[in-house]
Amino acid sequence: MTAIYQAVTELDDFGVSVLSPADPRVVEQIGEFVFVASDKVRSIKMVEDRHLECLRASDFCGWLRPMATLASRRPWNSATQ
Repeated sequence: MTAIYQAVTELDDFGVSVLSPADPRVVEQIGEFVFVASDKVRSIKMVEDRHLECLRASDFCGWLRPMATLASRRPWNSATQ
């Protein structure tokens, strides 16, 4: 989650509004699923639904894959796929 926190912070510094996660500080965990500070409700289903709503509302979509191998790391966004 450190890489995600750093990415959100850097994007914010450039004036980019990150819709999800808006505040990536981890506040709770259930198994491998983590809840972040911007998750107002601690329901996995509701968090997933909120993420989908953010995707629908976004002008640009990108993914951060901090655990990807070096060979597979490359920028990806929905506009280029």
